Amino acid sequence: MVRHKTRLKRKAGLFPKKTMRLEKQMAIVVPSTKEFNKQITKKEMMNRVRSVRNFLTENFGGSTRVKGIGSYSGKGGVVDENVVVVEAFADNPVWDKSKSSVSNFLRQKARDWSQESVGYQLEGDLYLVEP
Repeated sequence: MVRHKTRLKRKAGLFPKKTMRLEKQMAIVVPSTKEFNKQITKKEMMNRVRSVRNFLTENFGGSTRVKGIGSYSGKGGVVDENVVVVEAFADNPVWDKSKSSVSNFLRQKARDWSQESVGYQLEGDLYLVEP
């Protein structure tokens, strides 16, 4: 289990004394397609989401999943697809220990999922991670 040690300084009674601050916000966009626009099965999608959930939870202590519809433009035109955004938070020391494994994980998933890139958000910036 990941242990977060950063504590938020108490500010005029806003936060209880033992409030934890997790400075890094990240999210992985799990696509429901492969090879640009070929729909995958529900089982394949569940496996993708489970894999990302497990990775983020093991490395950062937890995650949240949100279903959505993503749109992007590619070689074949505009593609709308179902996505699941899996989000996690971490304090700086935990992030520093895990950032290289995040990069490796994302590149591997882009290969495994037959994607041109995988969307990864970090602190509001979106990175398109290629295989």
